[in-house]
Amino acid sequence: MKYQELYLDYQRLLDEELQLCKELTELPTGNLTAKRISGKEYQYLQYSEDGKKKSVYIKAEQLAQLRKQLTQRAQKSTRLKEVRAEQEKLESAVRILDGPLSRLFFQLKYSAKMDALPLPQRKKALSFASAMTALEGLPARTQTDAFLERWSYGEASFRDYYLTTLREYRLLEALS
Repeated sequence: MKYQELYLDYQRLLDEELQLCKELTELPTGNLTAKRISGKEYQYLQYSEDGKKKSVYIKAEQLAQLRKQLTQRAQKSTRLKEVRAEQEKLESAVRILDGPLSRLFFQLKYSAKMDALPLPQRKKALSFASAMTALEGLPARTQTDAFLERWSYGEASFRDYYLTTLREYRLLEALS
């Protein structure tokens, strides 16, 4: 493949982005605040959920671990921004260098976004997709249904199946 190194770099960045996103979902959000009540200081984790500000009391023995996790979250968020900036640079370069590779990058990126979905959202996305294909009268192949079920449980990568399926359809179009 022409520009194999760019492709591998981009794929590495997408994998790193996916890993960072997964790790970020496991870390707490918000910030620590101290409140003084009756002369004694108490620590709280404040965060927003569904547009509402929440505050949770943090016991003294949990404080060090929570601080460590919030620091990790900040570091991973910073790295995620850097990874996405690197991706954008590669995407811009590839748009200039090679149209087909640019389209492949687009496919890889959106496949990675599907793989980044948390498992509960995957099940919702699959349910929605099934409903839409039923409305359109476009039955999915048994193989596709089986793969998507495995993907919804986190047992398969969307990217691998998507690219393989895309190649199959393009091959079938070329043979027609």
